Amino acid sequence: ADGRYAMQRHPNAYYVYYSTPADCKVEVDPSTGLPLFYQKIRKSQPQYDFTLTRQAEETKFRMLAIGDPQVTTTAQVYRFETETVADINSYVAAQTDGLPTYAITLGDIVGNKWELYPDMVKAMARSKTSVPVFQTIGNHDHDKAIGMDTEADHSFRAAFGPTYYSYNIGDCHFVVLDDVLYTGSSNYTAEITEAQM
Repeated sequence: ADGRYAMQRHPNAYYVYYSTPADCKVEVDPSTGLPLFYQKIRKSQPQYDFTLTRQAEETKFRMLAIGDPQVTTTAQVYRFETETVADINSYVAAQTDGLPTYAITLGDIVGNKWELYPDMVKAMARSKTSVPVFQTIGNHDHDKAIGMDTEADHSFRAAFGPTYYSYNIGDCHFVVLDDVLYTGSSNYTAEITEAQM
């Protein structure tokens, strides 16, 4: 009745996170400008709280798909900002029907150049794109030098949070999955693990 609850933590969990309800606002991290629906688990922190803001369900909305930016140089990040992000802003500004707009990357945010994640975080911030941008991990977002799938995504997680999650907008339930089962040296299969299921 007072909102308190407890859940058993999976021993390998990195985050605690929730599926944004359809009648709540997509929260945006003030420091990154990206959707914020998770907190990093810390040994010294026993409790994790989230504040949700109610809003009317958005029965109609736009979802923009950003396919494989796969940047490998700062020059390509610059092009992403000046071309792709500029196109997103122009498109959103040209819409006159007032529908809310969101975006999602479809994986391969970088082309195995994890040092570019901070630049891509800045490029996809809501202050730059004018919309909340959700992230999906791709095979080029895994560290190919690491043969353990649960660790090969460490750079992506540090930049963007969970590699699989869900959220609701209107009557749509979006499920974002890491379907890349990585075994190192660029070897991987497309699978959904039992943990994700």
